Amino acid sequence: MRGLTATLAHHEVLRGLVTNWILVRVLLGLYFLSLQGVEYSASSFSMASGTYGRVFFFGTGFHGIHVCLGAIILAVSHLRIKVLTITRQHHFGLEFRL
Repeated sequence: MRGLTATLAHHEVLRGLVTNWILVRVLLGLYFLSLQGVEYSASSFSMASGTYGRVFFFGTGFHGIHVCLGAIILAVSHLRIKVLTITRQHHFGLEFRL
């Protein structure tokens, strides 16, 4: 989904349109984080459960942080598109974040 929404958002910005595809990516990130929270609360093991628990929570925790920071950055980019500081001529920041 990441590649599809990034490509669609980029093409719409290049055409001079105000895109909502970045908002879709933010919502997908929030959906992932909510599923991760459900998974954490329903798991039958913890960090103290040995190597598997530590590796599981370490790996998924860092991925969750990555998704959370990405969602924040993309939400700011979406806001910038809405207030027209990211335009057809000035969109390097968007390309860099996508």
